[in-house]
Amino acid sequence: MENKKEFGELSEFNGREVELYRSSDLHNTAIYFTEVDGMNQEQRKNASAYFELLRFGLKGGDHQIYVRFPYTDYFVEIIDSGGSGGGIGNMQKHQYKNIWLDKDESPLTIFDHEDNLIVFFGRMDWTPKFNFMTKVASYDKGNPFCHPYPNETFLNFSGIEFALRMKYLKIPEHIRTIHYCFKTMDSIPTFIVVDSPTYNFRYNNQRFRLVTRELEGYRIEELEIKSFQRFRDGGTTIITAVDTNNVEHKLCAPQRMFPTENEVLSDKWDDTDIVPASKEEEQMLVKLLDIELEPIETDDEN
Repeated sequence: MENKKEFGELSEFNGREVELYRSSDLHNTAIYFTEVDGMNQEQRKNASAYFELLRFGLKGGDHQIYVRFPYTDYFVEIIDSGGSGGGIGNMQKHQYKNIWLDKDESPLTIFDHEDNLIVFFGRMDWTPKFNFMTKVASYDKGNPFCHPYPNETFLNFSGIEFALRMKYLKIPEHIRTIHYCFKTMDSIPTFIVVDSPTYNFRYNNQRFRLVTRELEGYRIEELEIKSFQRFRDGGTTIITAVDTNNVEHKLCAPQRMFPTENEVLSDKWDDTDIVPASKEEEQMLVKLLDIELEPIETDDEN
C-alpha cells in the first residue's frame, strides 16, 4: 500500500483496560514470520521469534487491537472488520484487518479462550498460518492498586509499561470515502457532501459540508453533525446537523435495496427533494474539497 505512514504513541492509552498477549510457540513464529529460504538447516532448527498483541478495552465492547510483528519496535493498529461469533466450543471468534497488507494476507481471525488466543493470519480457506498466544500481562483501570482480581491469572504490569513506551502505526485517516453526494434542484444548486475515513469509519469522524456556487467561486460551509441514525431496513440514514448560524438541518437518504411495490423513495434535505450529483460534479467536489480517495486497484498485465 502506498499510504503515507503516521505513527502515534501507545502512551496515549495509559489508564485504559489492557491485555498483552505473546505467541507461545517461538519456533513456529520464527518460521511463519521470518525469511527462512536463506537459512541452513541448523539455523531453521534454532530459529526463535515472537509476536505480541495488545487489546485495549473490554472484550465484546469498545476495544482496539494492536499487533507487533517479530523484529520490529512498533505495533500496528488493526481494524475491526465486524465479524464475530461462530466460535469453537466456548471460544469466541473475532475478525480484523491489517490494511498495510494485501487483501489475501490482510485478514486476522482471533479465537478467544480465557487467557489464550488462537490467531490466524490470512484467509482461513487457504492454508492457514496460525499461532497460539498466551496472556502475559493485564491491567484493569478499575483496580488502581494493580492487585489482580481473583479471576486474573497474570498481571505483570511492568510488561504493560514497556509496551506503552512503544509507538504504533496508525490507520491512515487521510484516505476518505464519500458516503453521500447530493444537490438541490435549484437553478444554482447547493451540493451536500458527507465523507469519512475509509479505514476507520465512526459516526463522529464524518465531515458534513455544503458547497454553493457564487460569483467569485464556491462557498464552503462545514456543518456539525449532532446525530446519526441508520435503520435496519437496509440502510436508511438520517443525519441531523447544525450550520454556522446554529440552524438545524436534516439529510434523509432512504435505502433502495428492498422498496415495496408502491413505495416512492426520495432523498431529502430538510423537507425538500434532492438528487445525486453527477459523476462530473462529484469529481469537481473531490478536487475542490481536497478529498483524497482510495486509489483504484487495476490489474496490470504488463
